[in-house]
Amino acid sequence: MIGRDYIPQIYFSDVFQVSAETVDEYGAFDVALVNDLPLFVDPFLLFDSEDDKYKELHRSSFDTWFFFVTELVQKT
Repeated sequence: MIGRDYIPQIYFSDVFQVSAETVDEYGAFDVALVNDLPLFVDPFLLFDSEDDKYKELHRSSFDTWFFFVTELVQKT
């Protein structure tokens, strides 16, 4: 049984024992892990990026997607 003094671990910083300050300094969002959040990255924002790292991420994500589609088609 959980006592009255129990504090649930809700946030990323709680579960992984990272200070909220460290998360903030890193520029990350201290997400509540008890909720399903509809967050996603628009792949076309990666495509339009001036940073080559993000352009490569866009290319590799589409390569992976096409690989899975090809696998699925071959199995049908």
